[in-house]
Amino acid sequence: MSWNYRVIENNGQYAVYEAYYRKNGSIEAVSAEPCFPGGETLSGLRDDMRYYRAALSRPVLRMATLEKLFEKRRQAREARSR
Repeated sequence: MSWNYRVIENNGQYAVYEAYYRKNGSIEAVSAEPCFPGGETLSGLRDDMRYYRAALSRPVLRMATLEKLFEKRRQAREARSR
């Protein structure tokens, strides 16, 4: 599973979250809370900031849309397990 940082709009607020992807490139999950840059060294922090800047160049995601997608997938899994 791969991941990157993505900007997500949630109730009118924009923040950076971790997004996790399936092998086919679709989003599997996002972090429950926004993330913040960090590193064990100043160099590590700089590296992390590059990933945050990259998130700003990607399309903004909407939490409400993601929640609907995740719910639809959950329901499909439940239906298959019956």
